[in-house]
Amino acid sequence: MSSLVRFSGGAQHPLQGALGGWLKTLGIHELEATEQMRFTKRDLDMVFLELLYAKKYKYISNEDQDLFFISCLYLKCLSMHFQKAKRLYLDQSKQDYYVEMKAKEARIIEQEAHLLRKQQEWQLTFKRQQGEIEGLQSELREAYAKIRKLEQQMENMEEHTREVHALRNYVHSKHLEETKTDHSLSFKTMIDFIQSKRVVLFGGPLNWRQKLKEHLPSVEFIDVNEKNRDISKIKRVDAVFINISVFAHSFYEKIMKELSNSDTSLFYLNGQSNIEKTVLEIYKSLIKE
Repeated sequence: MSSLVRFSGGAQHPLQGALGGWLKTLGIHELEATEQMRFTKRDLDMVFLELLYAKKYKYISNEDQDLFFISCLYLKCLSMHFQKAKRLYLDQSKQDYYVEMKAKEARIIEQEAHLLRKQQEWQLTFKRQQGEIEGLQSELREAYAKIRKLEQQMENMEEHTREVHALRNYVHSKHLEETKTDHSLSFKTMIDFIQSKRVVLFGGPLNWRQKLKEHLPSVEFIDVNEKNRDISKIKRVDAVFINISVFAHSFYEKIMKELSNSDTSLFYLNGQSNIEKTVLEIYKSLIKE
């Protein structure tokens, strides 16, 4: 560009050197601002058009036009430098942005892989725990089944124990039965004692029950033919007596079932027709309770 800036017979304008010195002061070498730039014909045309415009509309004198022309040339070169630097900066920014985005993408991929591994580990742990829970639930169901079975066995044993105890008392009373009524106690005393207890009597002939009812009105008599009758009250009485002379096996099972979870005492009567002996038998059973 410097070869074009010649005036007055090829002499260099003095302001050109001054501007070059100012560029050096700013840290810009004059050669970097001029000779290393490609200055095309189109660039020169733009400068000349600007000079003509300034002379016509800005009234630049002939003395100042040289300075204006030189300044336009330097400013054009600096503008080209600026545009080039701007493009390089933007390209570098794009590159930095791209690198940064790629780094973030790599971190995201790594985090996703980590989360996937954690999810797989959690799923394996969950399946294992579900298997353990199902196994424990199965063992618990088996344990409950065993408990129910043992409870049923205990209930059956209690029923059996109650029956055995009642039968033992019956056999013992038969073995020690006296041929005559014990006169050490009055009949009225035994009646009053029995009346003071809550007693239910099952079975026996009708006429026997009717005669006994005359002496023991507080005792409740239930016929063996009343199979559909509610007998749940026997759980709350003091004693239950069964006359074995007239009785039904199905009713017997019903009584045993009701007594299985109660503290009611169970006794058997040998079915003799003598009322005084029956009262004595009931009395002896109650005092042993």
